[in-house]
This record gives sequence, C-alpha cells and structure tokens, in this order.
Amino acid sequence: MLCLTLVALLSGLAVCVPADAAPPESPNTATVWIGTRGGGQGIYRASLNLETGKLSEAELAFEMEGAGFLSIDRGGSRLYSIGSIGEQEGNVASFRINRDRSLTLISTATSGPGRATHLALSPDERTLLLAHYGGGFVASLPISDTGELSAPASHIDHVGSSVNTARQSKPHPHWIGATPDGQYVVVPDLGTDEVVVYRLDGTKHTLDRFGAAKVPPGSGPRHLKFHPNGNWAYVVNELSLTVTAFRYEDGVLEPLQTISALPMSDTKDVLTTASEIRVHPSGQYLYAGIRGHDVIAVFRVDQQNGKLTFVEREPIRGSWPRNFGIDPTGRWLLAAGADSSSISVFRIAPDT
Repeated sequence: MLCLTLVALLSGLAVCVPADAAPPESPNTATVWIGTRGGGQGIYRASLNLETGKLSEAELAFEMEGAGFLSIDRGGSRLYSIGSIGEQEGNVASFRINRDRSLTLISTATSGPGRATHLALSPDERTLLLAHYGGGFVASLPISDTGELSAPASHIDHVGSSVNTARQSKPHPHWIGATPDGQYVVVPDLGTDEVVVYRLDGTKHTLDRFGAAKVPPGSGPRHLKFHPNGNWAYVVNELSLTVTAFRYEDGVLEPLQTISALPMSDTKDVLTTASEIRVHPSGQYLYAGIRGHDVIAVFRVDQQNGKLTFVEREPIRGSWPRNFGIDPTGRWLLAAGADSSSISVFRIAPDT
C-alpha cells in the first residue's frame, strides 16, 4: 500500500494508491482527496488514472467548514483534516475511509485557539502534529487505537521575529512534520526565519524543543520535505522565492545551499510568493511552487551532496498554485490553482 499526502485545489490534497479501502476493481486508479479551505463545501474526492493521468471530476465527500490540509494513515483507512463541522466543537477532525470511499466522522478536537494551518501524523500514527500560523504555536494531540483525538498533550508558543516588518513581526509556524528517523519534528517558521526542531516523545505524545536551523534573513521558510535517503532536507522560502538545502543528522540541520526558484527581478509588479515543495520519489528531482507567476520550478538533485541545479519553470495552466503534489508512482504531478479552482495534471519525464 502506497499512500502519500499531497496538496491541491484551494488547500490540501492527498493521493493514495492502491488503497486497501478502495474498490478492488480499480487497481490502476488512485483516490485523490481534496481540501478546499474557504473556497468549497468541505473535503472532496476524485480518481486519478495512473496509466493515462486523467483526473475525474471532484465530488463532495464530507461537508465541513474550512477543510484545509489533509493527512492519511499508511493503511489508507483514516483521514485527518483541519476544519470545523457544524455545531461540533473543534478545529481538527478524524475520519474513517470506507471501502466505497465515503467518510465517516470519528471525532473532532481543538488544537488551540484560531484556525490551524498544517497537520501531519507522527511516524507511529499515534500523535497528530499541528502548526498554527496565526497563533504562532505548535501542538500535538494523542490519537487512540480507534482514531479518536484527545486534547493537546503539547502546546508550545514560538518566539521571535525577523527583518521583514510586514510579514515577520512575530512567529508564523507554517508546516510541521517528522524527521525520517522518527525521533524529531521540524517546523519552518516564516516569521522568525528558523526551522525549529523538536524532540518527539511518542509515548507521552509531547514535543520538547531541541534546536533550530537558520535560513538567510527575510527568507520566510514555509514548507519542508526530506530526500528519500533521509540525509537531506529542503525548505521553500516564501518571501525570497528560494530553496534552502540542509544536511540532516540526529536532529541537526546544517545549511548546504540556498538557490533561487525565481529571480526577484522577474517578479515586476506581480505579487509573487513561494508555496509548496516536493521531492520526486526517485530522489533525483525537486519541485517548488511559485504563486503569482504561477509556475512549478524544477531542480535536479546531486546524488553525491544533495545540492540543487535549476532545470526549468513550467506554467501550471491555472492561477495561484498554493499547493501541488506528486503521485506515489512518480509519474504524475498534480498542480492546483487556488484562484482558478482547478487541478492540472502533468506527466513527469523520468530522465529529465
């Protein structure tokens, strides 16, 4: 079972292939789960043909307000989403994915005041990790054997600021995820120009600050992904339109390189910000989304040292690529236009 959280449409997208919970008659089809943030009725689903790349029309799977980023367990049986449901309390929810791809609500919980921004599962799938951009904090929630969410075991406020007074006057944790070794959690903070590292206690479901890595002042680190070898990490910097590469070992991130995804001189009068970052499953290529210019920047990864070389920029055929994803087979890239409410599917040439 291959299952990878991706991102699309207005906020979050997840692709699973082949899912144990999916209908057995569709072995060449991946289920695409779509979060629509404030622009849709809730969580949607579609089907991706893994042979042709054709994406079906999206249909509403569960109605909820502010359905944002999504996370799916490795078995493809549970889905977790940011958002609220009717009169029920909470800003995050857990669901059971049924064999007909319908969703059954398991529980809701509150990760802290305000709307959460990003969420992820711990490696053992017993803890839900959340980053709050507006509130400037991170939280961790225990998950029961049946998928029910409990009150936060950790709530940690970030502190600090950086040089961009308009965007970096206070902390803004924007993404959260575990390290490949499963011992730590990393959080790019756009407001402080840091990637904060926490030690994860899986038994207590708690986070304890371990350290932090810096990016160049004014960069605004947004999202992070690890290379499949577990030794390199890459952060897309929203404000400077760059990618910073790190060497990773035992909770320590050592900067290797910062490379432009789009020269600032090319932005002209167009509001331009970086969004998502993805590493190809082969580990040979890296992709960064650029909103405003509405392109995906492509880089080749040096397999000896992890450094990047620019390859191309490809228009997404849509507007404002807040997020995009790569299917687990590595054949298709799904680029979402938040303002165009569209998803464009691209074939990835494996040699280039």
